[in-house]
Amino acid sequence: MSSHWERTLALFVLLAVALWALPALDDLERWTLDRRFQLRPSRPPPSDIVIVTIDQTQPWTKERPPFAWNPRFGRFIQAMHQASASCVLLDMLFSTTPDQFLLGHIDAVLASYAIPITRQVRNDLSFDFPLLQALATARKEGGLKVILGFPALSSTLDRFLSGLVSLMGPQRLGFFNISTDPDRVVRACVLATPNRLTGGWVPAVSLAVAAAGPGGGADGFAVASDGRLLVGGTEVRRLLPGLKGYIDFVGPPGTFVTESFQQVLDDAASNPARLARFAGKTVLVGVCDEIDYKITPTGFMYGIEIHANLIENIRRRSFLLMMPAAWSGGLLLALALVAASAFALGTRGAALIVPVVGLIWVAVAWALFADGRVLPLARPLLLLVGGSVLEGWRRYRSLEREKRKIRALFGRYVDDAVVEGLLRLPHEHLLTGSRRQICVMFSDIRGFTSFSENRDPAEVVRFLNTYFGGLTRIIQKHQGVVDKFLGDGLMAFFNAPLERESFAADAVRASLEMRAFVDSPEIRQAAGAFPLRVGIALHVGPAVVGNIGSERKVEFTAIGDTVNTASRLETLNKQYNTDIIASEELVTAAREGFPWKALGEQAIRGKERPVQLFTLPADFPPAS
Repeated sequence: MSSHWERTLALFVLLAVALWALPALDDLERWTLDRRFQLRPSRPPPSDIVIVTIDQTQPWTKERPPFAWNPRFGRFIQAMHQASASCVLLDMLFSTTPDQFLLGHIDAVLASYAIPITRQVRNDLSFDFPLLQALATARKEGGLKVILGFPALSSTLDRFLSGLVSLMGPQRLGFFNISTDPDRVVRACVLATPNRLTGGWVPAVSLAVAAAGPGGGADGFAVASDGRLLVGGTEVRRLLPGLKGYIDFVGPPGTFVTESFQQVLDDAASNPARLARFAGKTVLVGVCDEIDYKITPTGFMYGIEIHANLIENIRRRSFLLMMPAAWSGGLLLALALVAASAFALGTRGAALIVPVVGLIWVAVAWALFADGRVLPLARPLLLLVGGSVLEGWRRYRSLEREKRKIRALFGRYVDDAVVEGLLRLPHEHLLTGSRRQICVMFSDIRGFTSFSENRDPAEVVRFLNTYFGGLTRIIQKHQGVVDKFLGDGLMAFFNAPLERESFAADAVRASLEMRAFVDSPEIRQAAGAFPLRVGIALHVGPAVVGNIGSERKVEFTAIGDTVNTASRLETLNKQYNTDIIASEELVTAAREGFPWKALGEQAIRGKERPVQLFTLPADFPPAS
């Protein structure tokens, strides 16, 4: 496995760990959960759950304090008892009223006037009596179960509420369990808490209703020794430790059947037969005001409707299944491995694969959510997007460094156009090595020793700079690479680093132009009266081409028998009195109409068989 892939994998793994450990992303995960609720179609609401709202547009809700509503609650409970409803939840806080004080004051005033007051009149004047009487009747005659609530943080019950509980029984009371996440959105609830005094468990009002209503059974609810919650003997699934459940909302606000509290009272007074619609149903009564308006994943919802969703979840024995943190971390690491593997196919491959992986993840998360299973979305998508951006930036920086390295390395050997072509190729092949067919050229100046001995060193250097400058331009013009300067000679090769089908012909044309350059006025003026002649050798064969050297000095060069053969061929120019000498392999590879003249075979040191040699006429022009 390459170190390049290992660095990519390390980047994605480190990012996955950072995302998993960053608490700030929990809000973003919750936001993605909310979006799924808003996009998912609603489930059909249970037909046996009815919400009855106390609308504060009714005059009596504004003209009377809350304790003065108790007679209406008493009449409502009587109506539900007559309608054979299964269970009633009164979602409001009942606390001590001034009822006894007011009755005592009335008794004292009437007594001062010697006016007697009967029990019936006294009961009619009471705000609490109608509610107390209705609760007592419902318990005595059986059938209707009434559930009341108290604040979850209260350690003791209000005196008045304690009196109500004595009429209904301890199993008809629960704590109000609506709490919010840090972003003030209601998503989860605690269904029961330990009772430190009795050693038992205190239910939330939603659990008390579900246990008392249809499906609750004779056993109500229980908490097993292993912490499982049982309702009617059946486990409520997908709860977190502490009996906390994430609500699987049935739908947006208004999903449940809703009726008006005042309309129910009017029906009870004028047309009792209409109350039959409540038979066998669970009736949830709540005040709809701004104080009880909560933010939920599906929108703003009154507390009573949140209780309806909780009761529906408990009756289904299932809440949302949230993935444990350890599992989320494992999935992120697996996803990091997939993303890193995609980049092993290259940046373009990753650009196709990573978005597909992201879309598949979203599709799977959506499919699982339909079954109430919550797959993390924010962290995985941030891993894919953020990791891809970081890895792309890292590879871009690495690519720029490689480009600078290639420009610095090859700019000394080849034409700028060739360098730009190299930058479009996979850089790992350029900066390592390869074996290919190349044409190797060796060239030197005949009699240069005599030339240099009779001239000032500065003049010799100026001449060589002019001479090699011209030859370098010619070789690079024909897509060749000037490998090195060897005193008065040079080595060059063709077909690397860029491959060209016409590389052999390029080398021949470069040789002809080099020979013509030696006779140019520029060189003749620099050489003076010295009879300057050049010898060039060309040979085609396999060679290893690449960056060779040490950490302090690296050169792009060619090595192998082809190089050695070309070097030895160059020395034969003096023997055959030629300017250009070429092997049979070069002539065959050139495949163009050059007027080659055969020189015969020649044994070459290091070669088992003689080499067939060729040359070009001295008067053959470069442009031909």
